[in-house]
Amino acid sequence: FQPAKELLTSMAKRTWVKLAKGAHALSFTSPDTQWHAVRIQAKRARYTADAAATISGKAMRTYAGKLANVTDILGDLHDAHVAELFLRELAQSPNVSGRQGLALGRLLDLQNQHNQIERRRFTKAWPPARAAAQKAGLRKSG
Repeated sequence: FQPAKELLTSMAKRTWVKLAKGAHALSFTSPDTQWHAVRIQAKRARYTADAAATISGKAMRTYAGKLANVTDILGDLHDAHVAELFLRELAQSPNVSGRQGLALGRLLDLQNQHNQIERRRFTKAWPPARAAAQKAGLRKSG
């Protein structure tokens, strides 16, 4: 049998490696579906880190906290994408007046701006998460 701490740390490392690979492949212009896939990976890594933190100590708790921030940002990004899809669907309705179309267009523009803001927030939140993963022993330095 493998001790629980070793098992959970090993699981945290596996989820970290998958997340890091997905995040590394992201660019600011990556499609929303790719960002959402990284969100799912981040949630898995976060939940695994939360479980490991119960017996692995402060570095793992810090890492889990940094991942919580990352998943919150990616969740907001996904919400903006879903809202944009909904607004586009509404705008294509044959019953939309010119004024309503203009309002929907403005809302779409706001959602697009929100999307860009969340992507920038992610680029600022990712390096601390990477550093925390290293301190937790999940990634090599460099």
